[in-house]
Amino acid sequence: MLKNSSPNSLFGRYHNVRDASAKALTLTILILATTACATVGPTYSPPSAPSLGAKDSWQISEAAKLNNRSAGVALLDWWKSFNDPLLLELIATAQTSSPSLAVALARIDGARSALRVSESGAGPNANASTGFQRQKTAGSPGLSVAQIGIDAGWEIDLFGAVKRGNNAALAQLESSQADWHATHISLASEVANVYVALKTCEANQQIQKLDVSSQTKTLELTQLKVKAGFSAPADASLLRASLANSRNQLTELETECATLINTLSLLTQISPETITARSNAAAGALPKPRTFVVTILPAQLLTQRPDLLALERQLAASSEQIGIAKANQLPRFTLSGNIGFSATRILGGTNDGLNWGFGPTLSLPIFDGGRRAAAADGAQARYNEFEAQVQGRLQAAIAEVQEAMIRLNAAQAREANALNAVADFEAFYKAADTRWSVGVGSLLELEEARRLAANAKVGLLRLEQNRLTQSINLFKALGGGWDTQSLANTTSGAKK
Repeated sequence: MLKNSSPNSLFGRYHNVRDASAKALTLTILILATTACATVGPTYSPPSAPSLGAKDSWQISEAAKLNNRSAGVALLDWWKSFNDPLLLELIATAQTSSPSLAVALARIDGARSALRVSESGAGPNANASTGFQRQKTAGSPGLSVAQIGIDAGWEIDLFGAVKRGNNAALAQLESSQADWHATHISLASEVANVYVALKTCEANQQIQKLDVSSQTKTLELTQLKVKAGFSAPADASLLRASLANSRNQLTELETECATLINTLSLLTQISPETITARSNAAAGALPKPRTFVVTILPAQLLTQRPDLLALERQLAASSEQIGIAKANQLPRFTLSGNIGFSATRILGGTNDGLNWGFGPTLSLPIFDGGRRAAAADGAQARYNEFEAQVQGRLQAAIAEVQEAMIRLNAAQAREANALNAVADFEAFYKAADTRWSVGVGSLLELEEARRLAANAKVGLLRLEQNRLTQSINLFKALGGGWDTQSLANTTSGAKK
């Protein structure tokens, strides 16, 4: 009977192996039960925004005026409020051809792959192998050996290193996704700012062309007066000098506009000729977007701005790395096993059979010259660095919003005065022109009136450009209408 089998018999050896395996399995279960929740390292919590005061307000008295100027529009639809089809086309095209976006998307793919690699380490792994070998030595018969087997192993996550690795990989993926959104917002804002500068340059060109045309007509009349003896030759010299200077300014504006068109071409990969033709159809017409409402607080910037979330996710990943480094200082427990079949053929005979093995392995770190402790200290130092960067970026973000709001409010407050100045200087110039034409006013008075009227128009254009630029900067500073709920869906659908 089996219970009376000799310890040296086949059945006895089988029972010895079975009992040893059972004891090892029991020990394994006990270890898992007692260490399943023994995660080491810090518990991460996102940093809070620095307080700006008792009410965490923007510390800006004109903010209410900004909010009350219009009903506002949703940030995500803000570009449509420009009512400029060419601008929308340029932004859309830039976002499909930008190398920076391609880089950001590749980083998302890399982070997603790294997450899958990390998640695979949480479970067992198995490898199959097979082989055949023919051996022959001098003075001995030939030997043929064939074998097939499976090896399996599973490192038990005693102290949470694997779990923290998964968390770190997920945080890196979320950081890459947020960077992708931040790149979209930055690229759209850059295209919009260059486009606004181009439309301002075109408007300045129109003003300068009218000025050149007016000075040319004045010079022709002055030359007739000089010939008739009603004006001094110096008057004609003054007008020729003024006309030459105006033509130089026009050439400078043409160069500036061409440069801006070339910049848009580089950003969008649309030919300069196409952009020029499309833009000339509405030359000098600056967009007039509606104002969006600002209601968020500084404390919410962390979840509103993708660049801040990208850095915060890096901070979260570095926190998990501290736990991994601390877990590496502790014992590691692995379950391993194998099963295989081998067959040996020699002298016409065959010897085959099933082989298997199973057992736990416990690795105890004893001495490494301080390497593991140094790794933990390094992980903590990197966390401290990221934490300081997050706080610095938060403060910079709040400053960007406040500055954009202040400048935008100032531009809006100055706009009425600038319009009045243009109207009054234009009326003054027309009166001076009339007086000079009938021989009452002086040429110096006429040229001064012309200069003042032109400067007022240019000043109004610069003010409108500044207002648009600050609106774009505020849009960007507030996160461009981006929200955390659409993050994963947008980036996962961007490329499969």
